[in-house]
Amino acid sequence: MLSATSMLAFTGQAKSRAVCYFRIQGLGNNKCEWELCLRRLEPVIYPGYPRAFDVVCGDALYMDPSLWKLARRYGKHVIAVLKNENRDLMVDARSLFEPIAPLPLRRNNTQCRCWDLPGFDTWPQCGESVRVVRAVEESVVRRQRSKTNETSVSEWFWVSSLPPEKASTALIVRAGHGRWGIENQGFNELSNQWHGDHGYKYDAHALLAATLLLFIAYNLFHAFVTRNLKPEIRSGRTDKYWADLIAAEVVATFHPYPAPT
Repeated sequence: MLSATSMLAFTGQAKSRAVCYFRIQGLGNNKCEWELCLRRLEPVIYPGYPRAFDVVCGDALYMDPSLWKLARRYGKHVIAVLKNENRDLMVDARSLFEPIAPLPLRRNNTQCRCWDLPGFDTWPQCGESVRVVRAVEESVVRRQRSKTNETSVSEWFWVSSLPPEKASTALIVRAGHGRWGIENQGFNELSNQWHGDHGYKYDAHALLAATLLLFIAYNLFHAFVTRNLKPEIRSGRTDKYWADLIAAEVVATFHPYPAPT
C-alpha cells in the first residue's frame, strides 16, 4: 500500500527553477491505489502555493496520464523517466535520435552524450506534445573487492513538458537524476542528522505524525537555506552551520542569559 510518507516532496533547486521530487512506492495496477495517490498529490500542487515549485520530477510511474494531466492542470511542468522499450514514444524517439549527432555534456565525473527533441505526439494519452531527452553516460567505477577501475555505461530517457527555451538539455538531465537525492540526501540526512530513525512513541498515529512533522521541518529548512539565503552568504558555510545557528537563537530566545554585571 502507499504510505503517507512516500508522497512527501523534497524541494531542490536546479539553477533558477525549483524542482519538486516525489517518491511513490507500493503502487500496483489497482485503481483505488492510483486514486489515493492522486488525492495525496493534488493538495501539494494546489495553485495556492505558486512559488513552492515549478516542476514535478518522478520515475516511470509518472508516465501515467492521470498524474501527468493533474500536474499540468495546475500549471506545473513534469519530468518523468521513460523506460518501456515497447512504448510507441520510445520507439519513435530512438528512430529520430539515430541520425542526430549527440550533444556532449559533463555531469560531475560522468561523460554524457545527449539527444533532445521536442514535439513528440506518440503519447496522445497525456493530451499534449512532449519532449524526449536521451543520455548515454560513461563513468569510471572503482570496484571495492578487486580494487580495479571499470567503465560503466548507462542509458537514460526522460519525457518532459518543459520546452527547450525554459530548460536546457543539461537541466533536464540534472533534474532527472536529482530525484535520487530523496535517498542520498533526503532519507540519509533525515536518519543521520535529524534523528528520523528514532521512534519517540511506538504508536502508529504518533509515528506518522512525528514523521510528517520531521518532513515539514526538513523542507522548510532547506527551502530557507537554498531559496532565501543569498549564494554569497551560503558560500563556505555548511547546512549544519545554519542549523546550529537557528538552534542557538531558539535557545537564546527561551533561555536568555542574564545580563552581565
